[in-house]
Amino acid sequence: MGGEVASAAWPLRAALAAFVAGAFLGIGIDPLLALCVSFGVAALASAAWPASRLAALTLACAAVGILRGGCAPRAAHDAAVDAALLDPALDRGGREPIQMEGVVAQWEPVFGGMSLTLDADRIEPRPGDPVRPTSLRALLRVPSIEAERGARLRVFARLREPPRALNPGERDAAFDLSLRGIAYLGSADQPPTVLARGPPWSRAVARLRARFARRCEDVCTTRPRAGLVAALGVGDRSLIPPDVDDDLSRSGLVHLLASAGLHLAAVAFLVRLAARRLWLRSPWAGRLRAAAVAAICAVPIVAVEVAVLGAPWPAVRAGLAAGIALGAVAAGRRADGISALLVAAALCAAFDPAATHDLALQLSLAGVGGMLLLSRRLRDLVPLRRRTGVFGRSLEEVVGIACASAAATLCTAPLLATAFHRISLVSVAANAVGLLPGLVAIPIASLAAPLDALAPSAALPLFWAADHLAGLTLLAAQAFAAIPGAAASVPAPGIAAGVLFCAGGFLMAGYPARVSSLPSRPMRVARGAVAFGACALVALTSRALDAHRGELRVTFLAVGQGDAAVIQLPEGGALLVDGGGNLRGRGDGGAGFARDGRRPQAGAYDRPDPAGRIVLSALAEMGIRRLDAVVLTHPHPDHAGGLFAVLDRVPVRELWTTGEAGPDGVGDALRARAALRGARLRIPRGGEVESREGVRIEILRSGFRADRSTNDNSMVLRLVHGEVALLFAGDVEALAEAELASSGATLRSDLLKAGHHGSATSSTEAFLSRVRPAHVVYSVGAHNPFGFPSADVAARARAAGARTHRTDTGAVRAVSDGRTLTVTRL
Repeated sequence: MGGEVASAAWPLRAALAAFVAGAFLGIGIDPLLALCVSFGVAALASAAWPASRLAALTLACAAVGILRGGCAPRAAHDAAVDAALLDPALDRGGREPIQMEGVVAQWEPVFGGMSLTLDADRIEPRPGDPVRPTSLRALLRVPSIEAERGARLRVFARLREPPRALNPGERDAAFDLSLRGIAYLGSADQPPTVLARGPPWSRAVARLRARFARRCEDVCTTRPRAGLVAALGVGDRSLIPPDVDDDLSRSGLVHLLASAGLHLAAVAFLVRLAARRLWLRSPWAGRLRAAAVAAICAVPIVAVEVAVLGAPWPAVRAGLAAGIALGAVAAGRRADGISALLVAAALCAAFDPAATHDLALQLSLAGVGGMLLLSRRLRDLVPLRRRTGVFGRSLEEVVGIACASAAATLCTAPLLATAFHRISLVSVAANAVGLLPGLVAIPIASLAAPLDALAPSAALPLFWAADHLAGLTLLAAQAFAAIPGAAASVPAPGIAAGVLFCAGGFLMAGYPARVSSLPSRPMRVARGAVAFGACALVALTSRALDAHRGELRVTFLAVGQGDAAVIQLPEGGALLVDGGGNLRGRGDGGAGFARDGRRPQAGAYDRPDPAGRIVLSALAEMGIRRLDAVVLTHPHPDHAGGLFAVLDRVPVRELWTTGEAGPDGVGDALRARAALRGARLRIPRGGEVESREGVRIEILRSGFRADRSTNDNSMVLRLVHGEVALLFAGDVEALAEAELASSGATLRSDLLKAGHHGSATSSTEAFLSRVRPAHVVYSVGAHNPFGFPSADVAARARAAGARTHRTDTGAVRAVSDGRTLTVTRL
């Protein structure tokens, strides 16, 4: 019977999957092109009808999906705001915030503040301009306030354009946000002013979430536990410190923070269990099936839970799927998990095609689909006989969790590798140990939230239980994350490798055969191994095509107003010169940098430095898994901030510094972090020369002098590869340049990484005449408040015969074969 039901469901499943895929494609291309493609696919469906009705139905649904995606609204721009963003005069000294008014479309607490999507209808395009009507959507980072969907706010924010993919391995944020109708990003220093409240239900949900998060902080024993309990109870992740989030990610337990499916499944299970038992004890037990009553009772609770979680797309998908499954149970039908999953996905895509590009929803669909399709079949591969008794059933539960985790991992790994360039290698074991306490904590925390609002003292035992269960999960995450090699940095696999990887899992599980006619266990393993081998072959072939053996490659990354350059040596070695960072110096180290190099204590955390994520993604995409040396030219935060994350995540053999402490002790903190990670500390001296893989590295200037500024104390490197030379000038200014020019050292170079980002205090004529570069690279951020590079400096370089390149338009790559140098923008 089960096989017949599954067989009959395949046409529906194929049609729903085709619609979702069509919506994904349609919203990602030009609307006119989407219209043409949809008509073309519809014509194919008409032609296929006589031969195969299933193919025709699938193509027709794909055509409808493409048309729906093409009709979705795009991001709306305001011409006056666009003109203001392009005006360099407004960048000098830093942009002033402009006034905006609008309605909150979506909000979410985040670490250190709040992220809200504002549908603005009034705006001040430039500081001092009159406020005028507009119609745009902006994603803003603001200080935490009590706000809710539908509330009307006034906010003074600095707007900017969403960044495009400027570096290897970087996602195109501008494209992703445009699909959601978001045209601008922004940040505010002051909390917004609430002009009008949203609907009562929305306000009640916001108050419940905010109150529960505050109570978690007050009641739970540690901040990490409070963060996990708040995330499990109401979906609020704002209390989770960055290092705890990283441990959860490395161990493969991070899905607990975002898995609305697990959350709703746990809550619905308990509600159904309680409702069933109560109904069976009632005098009406014989009039209506207990299963139907339990399912009907669970539906409104699931809907409320979706709202309490903030209604992100994974929660909406899980709520719809749960509603469909519960409806089937109430009607006396067997719930078909895959069909319910696809119906929910299709409803999300029909309501808003942009949902198909939401990474959280994609991971949710892939993970749940993998568990439904593969878990039981993977269990059959485990050579462990099912046992009875308390111990046997407990062991079977652990094995079942491990198989479910393996199934989800197989299906989500390509997405995770593409988005984050990292996959956990211990997730199956970590979930077998740490998932169960988290699952038990979900309904406890969910019940504690409303009970705390009604009777705070009565909720304390629930907080106590959730706190200790969260502690067990965090302990498991920390233990598995600490295992060497717990997570692997990987490049984006590409479509072909990703498909082959997933195919390996399905072939190993015995697909496409039915359960009644599965191949033997050795045959299934062999089939899966062939697919995995093909996946590895495709990935290695793509890497080989991009190989640079015999070449010297230098990639100047776009890290905003900072410096970071990746040097790939001819035989596969790699160095990193600076790592970018937040100009304010509040990245990894919180309020300044801890001088012992360790992570700050709870309460001193700050947001991770974005430059660290950019550098790590680029290293993974380039296939660099270890660094021979990390060079900090000078201890300023826009050069050092991203290096903390690099030292934490990438094996580094040596750290080169000038020995200077720098502002807030960032240099000392970085050296302490390097020592903690096992890197050798080195302070090169001017005049040192060494050769690595056919490249001569000349230290032209290094060391700390108290009578020099930090910029003029910068380490200056010259790389010589055959007849080609490249000069890295750090942030040296006129004084240091004059000393270099008069030192007698060979400065002639084909490429100059301009000192101090091309400021007016650097790149003097005397220095340029000694270097005589054919190319000059300026590491600058878009619309930076300093006006770098200086127009006079850039004109001086061009007058000297050099081509100029800027990283604010994309990473710049220089490739040397030992005779010629080719410079391109990525």
